[in-house]
Amino acid sequence: MRNGMLEASPTSLSPHGLRQLALWWVVAMLCATLFTRLIPPFQSPDENVHLLRAAMLANGQIMLQPSTHPHIHDSGLVNKDFADFAEHGARSRPFYGTEHVNDLLRQVIANFAKKHDWSGELTLANSGGTGYYTPIIYVPHAIGLWVSKQLNLNLLASYQFTRALVVSLAITLAFYACSLWRPNALIVMLLLTPMSLFQWLAPTVDGLTTALLMLLLGLWVKLFRSPDGYRLRDEVLIYAIVFVLCTTRTHLLTTLMIPLSLLYHRFNWRRLAALAVLVVCVLGWQAYAASISGQTFLKRQHSTKEIILLYLNHPGEFFAALWRTWHFEPLVKFVRQGFVGLLGWSDAPLSGTKTTNIYRFLIAGAIATIWIGLPWLKKFNIVRASGLVMAVCSVFIAYFALAVGFNDYPTLLIDGIQGRYLIPVAILAAFSLGPITAGIRQYKTIELALLALFVPYSVYCLVELLMRYFGTSLFG
Repeated sequence: MRNGMLEASPTSLSPHGLRQLALWWVVAMLCATLFTRLIPPFQSPDENVHLLRAAMLANGQIMLQPSTHPHIHDSGLVNKDFADFAEHGARSRPFYGTEHVNDLLRQVIANFAKKHDWSGELTLANSGGTGYYTPIIYVPHAIGLWVSKQLNLNLLASYQFTRALVVSLAITLAFYACSLWRPNALIVMLLLTPMSLFQWLAPTVDGLTTALLMLLLGLWVKLFRSPDGYRLRDEVLIYAIVFVLCTTRTHLLTTLMIPLSLLYHRFNWRRLAALAVLVVCVLGWQAYAASISGQTFLKRQHSTKEIILLYLNHPGEFFAALWRTWHFEPLVKFVRQGFVGLLGWSDAPLSGTKTTNIYRFLIAGAIATIWIGLPWLKKFNIVRASGLVMAVCSVFIAYFALAVGFNDYPTLLIDGIQGRYLIPVAILAAFSLGPITAGIRQYKTIELALLALFVPYSVYCLVELLMRYFGTSLFG
């Protein structure tokens, strides 16, 4: 700030800034290469079904096919050996069932994957729950598996190649987003908690959706600071990203407010028509996905459609269940833990001390972000207000989606929520609370100090827990 006025921020990175960003990208890629050595295959939640869905797409199956099997709803044909690799890999987690030490089993599975390739027969496999997600989000995974098959790689090498491709793409998209706008310190901390780092390293959809959200926010700010408020390429990309996010993460349906805010900012009929088409496509996919997908292991008296109608007719019952859920300490603790550090298949928590310390860092980051953002409080009012509304509404949509899709009716508590689901929501809130600038803002000293303390501590928490949980080593 100079003479009470905000200093103008450059609208793009300087050559020096781009070199710095490229250097940090190299560091991130090297760290990802190192840290993925600590995580055996299929050790993140639902990783097996995500990669099975990608394998179906790699085989040319764009939509899931119906099955007469009572326990296979979201199904498709995949290589039988790969299906066995995915199934048994997921069961080899340290605390699966009553087993506590599965090192030997993981070694047996790895040896199996090394000895088998893609030449085996096809079998009907269950990718339960993935029918809700647009096939677009699985294109990177499918490309990795397809290329592996063409190169005749064994199954373990195929997995490693696909994971490297997906992780690299997610990290690269996130860094590209940072070339468009400068995330505040709180957002960076949210992206680098042990839980977030674990998601970046997994070949699921979490890292990709977070990176797409970062890119969406960057493009949003870029269009708002554009003199004419209209850049066709960027706007088309915004609509595409919103569609993918809305059809991959139901609680991010709120991102439809971003093209709506652009329409309000500078109205034209082309934008109105594009928004109408986008809404129809999103709602159409949601209706289609609800009709063909489902949690077949749940024994419920009502279908998802019936539960939605029941709650719409009796909204008080939903809010009563939500209130009870927010005051039920075991579920609150589970969500609180899962937001910053509940790794593995949600069975590898950070210690209480480390969890508390991570939250202390986040609180300090929030205070610093709000304080630094005060001079920008009246800038980008539409963006800031929309971000806060999206964050709040996303929380309610997340619980409503689980109430109708994962619980019976009526329900005392809404089960199924995980803390990691709320990380994108927190990013939206942090985006709105901090400085939103018309260019590439320089970090303040307090932000740099917080990040210099937080990032090494978070990485230490991640590495220590992974090594202890899986019994792996960075250089072993």
